[in-house]
Amino acid sequence: MRKKILSAIFLSIIGLTSFAQKDFNLKEFVREKNKLQGRVEHGYIITLKNERKPGFIITSDDARNSKYIFYQKHKGAYPDSLSVNDIISYGFGSEFYTRFIIEKDTVFMKKLNNIEPFLYYSKANGVKRIYIEGTNGLQLLSSEKDQLIKELKNTFTNCDEIEYLNKAIYNKTRLTNILEYYARCNKQKLPYFKFGIFGGSKISGIQFKDNTFQSYGTNAPLVIISNLDFDPAVSYHFGLYADVLFTNNFNLTFHPEFEYSNSKYKFNGDVEVLNSASYPYLQDGELTLTVSYFNFDLYFRYNTLRKNTSLIFDLGPILSYNIPKVEIESTEVEFDFNRFMLGVGGNIGFETPVFNGYNLTTGLNANYLSSTGEGETTMFSTWNVGVFVGFGF
Repeated sequence: MRKKILSAIFLSIIGLTSFAQKDFNLKEFVREKNKLQGRVEHGYIITLKNERKPGFIITSDDARNSKYIFYQKHKGAYPDSLSVNDIISYGFGSEFYTRFIIEKDTVFMKKLNNIEPFLYYSKANGVKRIYIEGTNGLQLLSSEKDQLIKELKNTFTNCDEIEYLNKAIYNKTRLTNILEYYARCNKQKLPYFKFGIFGGSKISGIQFKDNTFQSYGTNAPLVIISNLDFDPAVSYHFGLYADVLFTNNFNLTFHPEFEYSNSKYKFNGDVEVLNSASYPYLQDGELTLTVSYFNFDLYFRYNTLRKNTSLIFDLGPILSYNIPKVEIESTEVEFDFNRFMLGVGGNIGFETPVFNGYNLTTGLNANYLSSTGEGETTMFSTWNVGVFVGFGF
């Protein structure tokens, strides 16, 4: 009888302890779920028996993800708290965590890349650590920049472009990009900062607001031209560009361009000219409008950074200043144009490594510009479509 009583007491204690533990886990699960609203992800766990079990995982910060997770077999199920003692690894979305023993402490570490050598990241106990797994096993990377660069160079001894590792910093995103880039021994120059030149030809069209414009000046005849229909002009353009890395993602850069172009538009038809006595007459002659454009293109570039030939795509706003010149039968006539323009443009093309670290770029470009402001000045818009060749240093 005494043994039965002791057994009942023992089982009751175990049950209460288990219930208290479950109650604590549930409260913490609710707190995490409320803090990270909607962050329950479809994922899986790998058990100690190496069995893969699908389910749902509530994501959290790096520190908690390094020690334990909350796992549900299905939505609405009671959440289980699983630590490094309960499972080998887990994953959700594109993220994967696996356990390692680090200095007698077992933690989950996040796998950062999918190409050898692998990078792993942990923030257990609030300390950020990044490891690299190579032929010599798992190695803790130094957070001191010079030592970090030295360790990375020892890893990539077979890559000719190794000097660009000098830009490495102790940041998981930056290091992930560097390792994925150099694991392929990519000969493309990394866009920390580079500049280049470009040039090409284009077709340009022009359209005037209200379909009319007129001259000005006390000594110049008053010229009013309506029903404008200028022929598109074939012209040239050239300029300078830069690529500036502003995030830890090497594929995305700020890509400003300074571009000069010159377009000569021709209009054949009747030109209405008023003399000093204000008697109009029609002059049948060729009117030529030559416009020089100075464009500052504030583009953002996406570069796939492939080993041989990469796809590039640029897009952004344009600030422009123009200098026009109007001639009727080779006689210059003064016109009051609005000089400033705003617009949008972009490029699409291919970038290929040539020589040693240089790049040859070819592609198509297009933009649309329109005069800014209001008033009595002549307002117009223009479109341009062309081809270009660039060389990056």
